[in-house]
Amino acid sequence: VAWPILGGKPVPGEGRTATSPSNISRSIGSVAASRPETLDAAFRNACKAQTAWDARGGAERATVLRAMAEALET
Repeated sequence: VAWPILGGKPVPGEGRTATSPSNISRSIGSVAASRPETLDAAFRNACKAQTAWDARGGAERATVLRAMAEALET
């Protein structure tokens, strides 16, 4: 099951089947939806981190985002 991640840790929850968008009869895994309290905590964490993220400057943020994109593509 793919769970939401909060503070770098998975937040287990009830999973549901995820299907392929090109063939909805084909199961491609299981995912768990976030609960409202998980979303609230994620928002609080993001607000706390925003000042430090902004302080990095545009060039450094771009480097981080490109590295994240590269990690997702490989």
